[in-house]
Amino acid sequence: MRPLLLVALLFLAACVSSQAEPGSPSNQPGSPQELRDVLATVRYIPLEGGFFGLVASDGRQYDPTNLGEEFQQDGLAVRATLRPMRGVVSFRMWGTIVEIVAMEKR
Repeated sequence: MRPLLLVALLFLAACVSSQAEPGSPSNQPGSPQELRDVLATVRYIPLEGGFFGLVASDGRQYDPTNLGEEFQQDGLAVRATLRPMRGVVSFRMWGTIVEIVAMEKR
C-alpha cells in the first residue's frame, strides 16, 4: 500500500510543480507565440469512455477542451486555431491538450 501512496504523491507533486506562474507569458490568454493554425480531421477516440480529438494533417494529435457540439462529427475536416494548455492534465493520455480559439468547417 505504501508504494502506491508514494506514486500518488509524486504524481501530484509533478502536477503542481509543472504549472506556470500566473503572470508568465505561456499562461496568458491570447499569447500569439502559443497559437497554432492547423488543418485537421475530427476523430472519435474510443478510449476512456470515448471523446472527440483532432488529428492534424501532419499527424499530430490534439485533445480539445472546448470542442462545440456542431463539430463533434467523426471525419469532419476543419481549420482551427489552437492554444496549447500548460499545466493541465488529463486521464485520456491522448494528444496535446488544447483550447480552440477559432474553428471552421472546410
